[in-house]
Amino acid sequence: SSALTGEEIDSIPLLVPRTGVEHWLSSIADVFVPSIVISNMNEELVDSILEEMGLSKYFPNDKRISASDKYETDSQKMLGGALRAERRPDHCVVFSATPQSAWYAHDLDMKNIAIVSPYPYYELTTADMTVRDFKSIGMMNLKNVFSETPSEEPMQQVQVESPRIRRETMLKT
Repeated sequence: SSALTGEEIDSIPLLVPRTGVEHWLSSIADVFVPSIVISNMNEELVDSILEEMGLSKYFPNDKRISASDKYETDSQKMLGGALRAERRPDHCVVFSATPQSAWYAHDLDMKNIAIVSPYPYYELTTADMTVRDFKSIGMMNLKNVFSETPSEEPMQQVQVESPRIRRETMLKT
């Protein structure tokens, strides 16, 4: 039998990042793209999870949004993330795994990339891009998410109506 020793059990990580996450975060950090982590958990738990997964180096304390920050809605958290990243919302991407996150992001003019799990692909169709894992996302794919944004619609020409000249005709009766 191949029983594990106590030392081997202690060396098994409790939490492991999804496939490709660390490579992705490293790649965007190399080109100085800010990353913000947003969570509904309290600050201490977020800090512990990031530390356990070895991702805390990508998210300094000022780039973490948690329940401790007192934002009331997910939309407010996303806007808070844009502020902390010092980016306009329409220059931000929300990576999420829920259909609701795509709706919130789009309401704020942000882009959304959905990661399949726990929701199936067909429930994530509101996202700008849906992927199985972070290995599927390259910098070119990310640029394409933004390039699909239609440019500002041309302003419709406003026709200025000239005032109507009313002629009153008088009839003698």
